[in-house]
Amino acid sequence: PPSLTLILALFAQGEGTGGKMKRLIVLALAIGLAPALALTDEEAAEILVDLYTSSYTGRTEEEVFASYGTTEEELNAYYDSLPVKRQDDILTRMEEGYYAFLDSRFEGFYGKPPALFTAPSLGGGSYELEKDLGGKVLFINVFATWCPPCRGEIPHFVELIREYGGAFAVAGLSVDDFVEVGELAGFAEEHGINYPVVLFTYTSEEAQGYYSVESIPTTWVVDPDGLVRKVIVGSRSEEGFREIIEAYLGGY
Repeated sequence: PPSLTLILALFAQGEGTGGKMKRLIVLALAIGLAPALALTDEEAAEILVDLYTSSYTGRTEEEVFASYGTTEEELNAYYDSLPVKRQDDILTRMEEGYYAFLDSRFEGFYGKPPALFTAPSLGGGSYELEKDLGGKVLFINVFATWCPPCRGEIPHFVELIREYGGAFAVAGLSVDDFVEVGELAGFAEEHGINYPVVLFTYTSEEAQGYYSVESIPTTWVVDPDGLVRKVIVGSRSEEGFREIIEAYLGGY
């Protein structure tokens, strides 16, 4: 069966929390040689959720394990003793719980318009977010050229824009430390970017506060009424993005 080490490492690639995620992978380094103790599948998933959210809650890994009366080694032993189907179920619960936690952190944004900005756009001229609101699903995507998960989702955006035409749009908000947006030209050409891109540092102070995030990529989903309905932390598959678009297109 796939090891917890490998799966945690792959999951961590979708986050931009750097060293924190690397430390979490240590969770699975001990091979389960000791007999599994009295954990349950539900508790194992809850522990993993608490570990992944510890960078937000301020709890240390030691505190998380202590609160469950267990250790890293015991969790590994329990996980490695399970059949693949139950391992998959635990990881599914973990992912659902993790994204539910992140979703709850953005509840204050939902049902309201996003922060507006006007900034120099790749290719010349200025991009005005306000003109892109209404009548379509809009993704406001905070990304960086050096971020592998960010690069990985760009082809999905490009294809979905072609697929949905005017019913779907993307606005790229680069947090790269570039002096001019033109420095993104080579990257955009290489990745076939077919949507406007601006530099985070050239947006308004209000927008910078609003779109400041702890992990990239992070994407604001704006519905056809111009209201934020969801904030996606981390990357998704093309099908995952398609499901979100379809959910908010509704009767439009």
